Amino acid sequence: MTRYRSLQLFTFLAAGLLSSAPAGAESMSCGNRLVSTGDSLHQVRSVCGAPDVASHRIEYQAVPAHSTCSQRGDKLICQNDIPQFFAVEIDDWVYDFGRNRFTRRLTFEKGRLTGIDTGSYGQEPPQ
Repeated sequence: MTRYRSLQLFTFLAAGLLSSAPAGAESMSCGNRLVSTGDSLHQVRSVCGAPDVASHRIEYQAVPAHSTCSQRGDKLICQNDIPQFFAVEIDDWVYDFGRNRFTRRLTFEKGRLTGIDTGSYGQEPPQ
């Protein structure tokens, strides 16, 4: 195999590996601009426009409880903290870019973009 042919094969294989991005991407393009994890709801809406589907929910998350033990004479005394729960606002937005592109699901926690997932192909745009 010639050196040029080897370089072509390497370039082809490298491009294939790079294009198979993981499901949870760190950014998404909207036109010629990008939105990335950490962006606010307002930043994403101003760059990408309104989502095709939006939902809002509250999740309760727990701060793990800790146990503290100490030796007092012959006895081991343990004290358990009560776990603390707090409400987290979660927003899920879906962008449908048409039947030739994949849908994208954006997840926001406390108003900040925390995840971008790729879905199936989009739907036929309305006529």
